[in-house]
Amino acid sequence: MKFKYLYLVFSILAISCQDKKTISIFLDSDLMHQDTVFLTEFTTDRILALIPLSSSKFNFEVPANPTIGKIKFGDDKQRYLSILEGGTDLRISVKSDTTIVTNHVRDSLLTYLWRSNNAFFADHGNFIFKTQDLDSLRSLFEEFRINRREVIQGHKEQLNEEMEDLLHYQNDARIYSFLFFYGRMVKNLDYKNSFFDFAQHVDGNSIWAKTFTSNALYTYELEYLRENDSITNIGAFLDFVEQKTRNGDNADFLKSIYIKSLMERPHYWPKHEDLLNSESLRELIKREKSNRYFTLIEQLSKVYLATQKGEMAYDFTAENLKGEKVKLSDYRGKIVFIDNWASWCGPCIAGRPRLKKMAARLRERDDIAFLFVSLDVKKTNWMDFLENEESPMDYHSELFIKKGMSTDYGKNYNIKFIPKYMLIDKEGLVVDSNLKNLDKSERQINTLLKEQN
Repeated sequence: MKFKYLYLVFSILAISCQDKKTISIFLDSDLMHQDTVFLTEFTTDRILALIPLSSSKFNFEVPANPTIGKIKFGDDKQRYLSILEGGTDLRISVKSDTTIVTNHVRDSLLTYLWRSNNAFFADHGNFIFKTQDLDSLRSLFEEFRINRREVIQGHKEQLNEEMEDLLHYQNDARIYSFLFFYGRMVKNLDYKNSFFDFAQHVDGNSIWAKTFTSNALYTYELEYLRENDSITNIGAFLDFVEQKTRNGDNADFLKSIYIKSLMERPHYWPKHEDLLNSESLRELIKREKSNRYFTLIEQLSKVYLATQKGEMAYDFTAENLKGEKVKLSDYRGKIVFIDNWASWCGPCIAGRPRLKKMAARLRERDDIAFLFVSLDVKKTNWMDFLENEESPMDYHSELFIKKGMSTDYGKNYNIKFIPKYMLIDKEGLVVDSNLKNLDKSERQINTLLKEQN
């Protein structure tokens, strides 16, 4: 294999006030065709570098403190994590089967921590999601954490002290992240429940807090609720984050990630999401103008505001089953319900029968259209699914936008998760770009049909 020396001048965190150090990237590929390796920041998903396989000689700058990057190739199924540390060389190898590795043991361990969760859930998922014994559940995850810690310790001689510390932090963080998800979302436990006692080990002031922000924010949410019982104002919660985070750079980063997450994935924040609207977001933008990481939320806030009620809906183009191009504006004069889905999305597929019945109930009305927009990576995935789907109905339109979540369509409608349901009125104006569930969707449709009859 022939090494290609890649040299790219790029600042991972140009908005940070930290000193920068340089990383030199070498790309080693068995593949001869033209393609691109993506390097993104793990916490924010921002693209740090686009590296053509045919290119040579790249460098880019990183902050003084190591950060975590995600290396992606091809259809995004091949991903690998890397600790980006200034003053080091990073050799990325893309094998003939498109798998990715680097020259650092620390990257192999970091990726192991990331991927081993899936194997763990495959082995223990039945117990995890059915048990009522929370103590046994926590014990199971503590054993998992300790086992992975021993794996890291087994490579101690190949790691410097800083990298070892970061890997242990990541191990703990991934365990705590699931426990937060389990307690907050799966079980909807009271914030005073002792199940959350592990949160005492989460430190928003750690130098590694920016590599896994959700745990610090969930811990602050827990502490805030224990002091105030409820969250009634986003600004007050941000004040709390500032008070708890002595490190000003960490505080700015955590606040920006929180606002970003609230816009992109509001379902992660069930006690907060109803507080975010056009008015409150404008206040937040005004408040955070001086935030070191303001650019993380500036452009996204414009997209969010552009998809709120009363705004003109983005006029996208999709493909129907006949291969014809279809535009949203083709449905002007009709109420349009849009189901964003993909063939790999379990919750999307689970909701399709009910959506089809909803469309069938309204089949006599010529003033409403149901568009089921597939965002699959490949057209064949979409068509194969439809061909094998049971009990198809013809009262809706099946459309396709290749890699829709990463296209202008996904960006203009802020599609960061699916299923995502949207409702557009007869004038092409947004009624709701983030319908939370099918019950609300059906109520909104019935209300709109009466109002615009």
